[in-house]
Amino acid sequence: MLLTKASLLSLLPSTLAFSITSITTSLGVTEESPATSADSENGRAQPIELRCDLEFNTGEQWTWCAWTHEFEKLWVDTGAGNVEGFVMCSASHQADHQQVCEDKGNLKENQWDTSPDNNPYTKYDTSRLVHSLGEDYCGLTIMEPHANDTGVWKCHVQDNNPNGETTKMRSEVEVFVDNKSVVAITHPDPTDKAKYSIEVDLAAGTTKIEAECEAKFGLPPPSIRWYIDEPSNVIDQQYQSDSTKNDGTTVESTIQFTLDTAMLSRLRVKEVNSYFSFSLGCLPDQSNYFQHQDDWNPAQVMVYGTSSSQGLVATSLLLLVSATVLAIL
Repeated sequence: MLLTKASLLSLLPSTLAFSITSITTSLGVTEESPATSADSENGRAQPIELRCDLEFNTGEQWTWCAWTHEFEKLWVDTGAGNVEGFVMCSASHQADHQQVCEDKGNLKENQWDTSPDNNPYTKYDTSRLVHSLGEDYCGLTIMEPHANDTGVWKCHVQDNNPNGETTKMRSEVEVFVDNKSVVAITHPDPTDKAKYSIEVDLAAGTTKIEAECEAKFGLPPPSIRWYIDEPSNVIDQQYQSDSTKNDGTTVESTIQFTLDTAMLSRLRVKEVNSYFSFSLGCLPDQSNYFQHQDDWNPAQVMVYGTSSSQGLVATSLLLLVSATVLAIL
């Protein structure tokens, strides 16, 4: 009896590969709403759950499950330059479920151990990573998240297809973890110590104030607050213009305004013998994640000036001297 086409196909070995049907992260889906880090000042960080859901053929199962993560160092106070790191956690048995990752991450250049004690450069410790495994999923739990968890995480899975060749599949998901922004005045030029200040003379009509600052490494990207002398003395936002760079974490802000005696009074700047001075500051506001109570003055430039009354005083003195001379004559 002739076999039908369908019967013939059923006798052929199945070579269809398994599939990763989805890959997800429980927290830190966007830059604007990152996961809370262990460094955050707003409470204890929640673990991040990464998960690859799998679909297998009959009689098939995974034989290797791994997660890898490459990151550019976000910490800015190490002096180690542009250090990059690589992390890998792998498991070969479902019995590794809830076990701590034993694989060591390493630095690409020098292969340093990345435990916090031995590697202050990236502060990466793979003991924070815990396997989460099941018959149809490959997962990883990131405990006590920090900034270097930000970036792409890749899920790698290998099967034991009994009816075909072993297959490897990979998928990836991007994760964002909060990080405190670092701010600096970029104009006036901070490298020119002789000119790193702003001078105005209200009597002479030189009344324009202009400055720029840059906030880097911030997740979520901060809103910029300009102030006079102390952060509570905020300058109206109508005078500033902000933009975010393509990296998503750097915010540039420019402030421009024309200073007069009324504004000096409004900003609570006191004059002494017609002279005044104040600090113009720039603060990155990430209040939903970080409080800045301990570093209220992260970036400032000094403003020195004379008020319009200085010219009036000089004119009055000149008239008085002239009148006295005429009287003597």
